[in-house]
Amino acid sequence: TVRRLLGLGGVTAGVMLLGNAIGDMATQAGQLELVRTSFDGLAGAAGQSSDAMLAAMRSASQGMVSDYDLILSANKAMMLDVADTGEELASLLEIARTRGAAMGLSLTQAFGDLVTGLGRESALILDNLGITVDTEAALGAYAKTLGTTADALDSAQRKQALLNAVMAQTPASSGAAGSGVATAQQQAEAAKANAGAAVGGFFAPIVRDFAQGTADLVNALSGKFDEFAVQIREVGDLLAGETISANMEPRFTELASACLLYTSPSPRDRTR
Repeated sequence: TVRRLLGLGGVTAGVMLLGNAIGDMATQAGQLELVRTSFDGLAGAAGQSSDAMLAAMRSASQGMVSDYDLILSANKAMMLDVADTGEELASLLEIARTRGAAMGLSLTQAFGDLVTGLGRESALILDNLGITVDTEAALGAYAKTLGTTADALDSAQRKQALLNAVMAQTPASSGAAGSGVATAQQQAEAAKANAGAAVGGFFAPIVRDFAQGTADLVNALSGKFDEFAVQIREVGDLLAGETISANMEPRFTELASACLLYTSPSPRDRTR
């Protein structure tokens, strides 16, 4: 009997762990779907193919960054006027890989920091990558090549000026990721994230329906509890008076009966 109970407990625990894992993967799939929808829209607005852009980023990252993180940083890059083509995003990844390796950062973090630093024109964020940029000098130099002034540069031109300064400080990449443990670990993490999102996408409809059913049930129960609370308050208000008049007795009886209905055990419970 003990062995049977232990076996049943183990099976139950296993099923719960599996359910939690499937739920987590479905959540990952949902998050990827959200950012991918925005990615498709932003790429289309820029006259680009989102599939081609993602392919370019995958190639440049060499499997070290998950699709979710690639798309998330690409969305930020496009919204902040940093880059809007697959070639530009691939160049940013090359810079991020070189700088990240030098500073002991993952490619995911380095790519995100590079995009954010350029987008916000933040010397402080770029400094995390070992990049020191004189913003005014960079803007002035780029404006001169365009035959204009730094003040006349638009948002995209200002970002390009900073990117030029960053590229001037970054050694040329060999084009190949390292073969060390750190690289392998990043590739493994990215592969697991992509696989999890793919599996989660398969189970997403089931998880969605279950979650919706749970929400509907909780909302229904909440409504019953709220109704019960109103009944209790009304009974309290009636009992607050010193006497119950004849015209109040029917209402009191009705409320008391309702409260008993909520608190009384069901026939099944009474037979136990």
